[in-house]
Amino acid sequence: MEEPGAWGEVTAGLRVSRLVLVARLLELEAAGALTTAHVRAGAQVGGVNVRTVWRWLDAARTESRMERRPRARLELSDQAWGCWLRRAGMWRRCTGI
Repeated sequence: MEEPGAWGEVTAGLRVSRLVLVARLLELEAAGALTTAHVRAGAQVGGVNVRTVWRWLDAARTESRMERRPRARLELSDQAWGCWLRRAGMWRRCTGI
């Protein structure tokens, strides 16, 4: 994050969620009023780096996504769970590694 300047005093103690921040910045962009100063101030109240806010805006524009991308989850089949449990949690015994 950048050093607190004049905006640091104004935004001290404020926190805004990614969803709210991106929505507001997109409104400003649609009105033709978005500036780097808006993004800097948004980064401060969002508690993130300016570059992160620009990435969030890009994701909102290109992917229509304002929230985090969902993470892929590891899921084990019933057979894999059964093998793992039979081998007392020793995965190497199940996979032959």
